[in-house]
Amino acid sequence: MTLRSPLRLGPVRRFTRNLLCPVDLLGRPLLLKHTRDPVGSLAEVRGHARLAPHYRVPTLHAHLRVPGGRLLAYERLPGGTDHGLLLDLLNADEASSELRRAYMDQLTAAYREAILATATPTDPTRVVRKLYWDRAAPGGRLDDYYAGKDFPIADDLIDVPVSRLGTYTLNVNGRRHHLDWVAILR
Repeated sequence: MTLRSPLRLGPVRRFTRNLLCPVDLLGRPLLLKHTRDPVGSLAEVRGHARLAPHYRVPTLHAHLRVPGGRLLAYERLPGGTDHGLLLDLLNADEASSELRRAYMDQLTAAYREAILATATPTDPTRVVRKLYWDRAAPGGRLDDYYAGKDFPIADDLIDVPVSRLGTYTLNVNGRRHHLDWVAILR
């Protein structure tokens, strides 16, 4: 007879400075997240608590201080396709345009309601910059990916390079606009 371990660990993956590891503990799928920034991890816990009443978010089962940072244990949601993600709906063969429109209306209404209920003016020094600051800062990842590079807007669909966007005029609600890629990136 072979005994099956009550704990199964998946591969550890690194995203930014965080480490993620899928875990099955007694048949319960969890996602363990180790973060080295104690202030940022506590902000994540507080943000999770504020969003949970407004959105379906993975359950945060536990968070505790560990050597070198903080460990958060989240509910692990199914991966792959056909699990109710917006992209799954938009790519479904059988989904009608009415269903998509209704879903988008519900999604937009949920976001609008949550934003109106939770948004408050915040002093810029208190903004958590973790998600975008290093990407958008001069010399950050956006510059690494795009600065000084010329590429088609959409491969095989729109073969116009981004450097030529400024030569086109967009009419939006009766107003003319030009898109300057370099200025947008800056």
